[in-house]
Amino acid sequence: MLPYITITFIPIITFCLEWSKEIKNSHKRFTMMFLAICYILFSALRWECGTDWEQFYGLFYSFNDVPFTEVFNHRYNWTTDSSTGGKIYEPGYALMNWLFVNTTGSFNAMLIFYTTIIIFIYYKLSWLYASKYPIYLFTFFITADFFYWRAGFASAICFFSIQYIISRKFLKFLLCCLVATSMHNSAILFLPFYFVLNRKFSNGLLISSFLFCSFIGSTSILYGIVEYVANILSTFRSEFGLISKLVLYLYTNSDNSIAKLIMSIFKYGIFIVIFCLYKKYFKIESERSDATKNNTDYFKFNKSDIYNVMLTSYVIGSCIWLLFRSQLTIFARMAIYFTGSFPVLNVMVLSILPSNKRKIFFGFVILNVFYIAFAKFLTFEELLIPYKTVFN
Repeated sequence: MLPYITITFIPIITFCLEWSKEIKNSHKRFTMMFLAICYILFSALRWECGTDWEQFYGLFYSFNDVPFTEVFNHRYNWTTDSSTGGKIYEPGYALMNWLFVNTTGSFNAMLIFYTTIIIFIYYKLSWLYASKYPIYLFTFFITADFFYWRAGFASAICFFSIQYIISRKFLKFLLCCLVATSMHNSAILFLPFYFVLNRKFSNGLLISSFLFCSFIGSTSILYGIVEYVANILSTFRSEFGLISKLVLYLYTNSDNSIAKLIMSIFKYGIFIVIFCLYKKYFKIESERSDATKNNTDYFKFNKSDIYNVMLTSYVIGSCIWLLFRSQLTIFARMAIYFTGSFPVLNVMVLSILPSNKRKIFFGFVILNVFYIAFAKFLTFEELLIPYKTVFN
């Protein structure tokens, strides 16, 4: 447990220092690079630790001696450690495994490679969206997960592509989505949001949508709808391929207590209200982003553009999680593509609040960091503890 406490407290201390005193940009960059190295080593040098370790470790070595012509057709069944009845993985992820197993033979070498890319993406975005408080934003990005897998790779690329939604550069956005999809198929579902995130919705609609999804997610309505559709389809063609997928998606979470539901609604709802109040009572339409003012931005947009996209993104992510958290849980994973909006929003709020009000909101932020950092232990304790490295 001590390694996780340490790796969480170090970035928290650094962003508290950033808020308490002025720090030169050169010192900020040095601090962020130090944090980046810490998290790359912590995440990439682990051993038999983290969710899906067994699956991806076995998949990596299954590509050993596979000819290049078979890379994209290679199957792997992690339960039997064989190709019999196995699945074909995404082409980008398959190619990366094949390249590293046949050049380095080291699973950790591949982890270092793509963890570094993820951390570098978050480093760049921290300066892009919060050049005044980049350590704070960077801290939130990297503490959102202790260990990165291919879904984390895909979500980082998709969040990187949001800048192209703001600047309305569809081809660059499309390219990012395709790269992300080559790592995880679910990333293709992020593509339609190009036409949604830039739209301006009223605060009433955003809050109402959140409450509606919270209510639907606490009932068995979705379960009933999918079950009803599956039954209708089976009457026309019993072997229809969609039936098996629909039945799979009917999985429900047995731990669906009222207490956990209320905590989830409170956690997301209170911030949605705060972010909507900020949008209503503070004039940000004519202000340029800090990055633009400092000539570090490579496209022009004002703070209201950033804020509008991030607020819509945060509400959508919250709705997805509460809608599917206890039923059709496979869809709840889509929420990870929107989680990066939260730190961008609260750094914008904190940067303009008076110091006496900032302390109150800052308290919520720190509590949320702890929630993000340690909530995983409630579900995945046996997969995270004890922390082991390749040197053990």
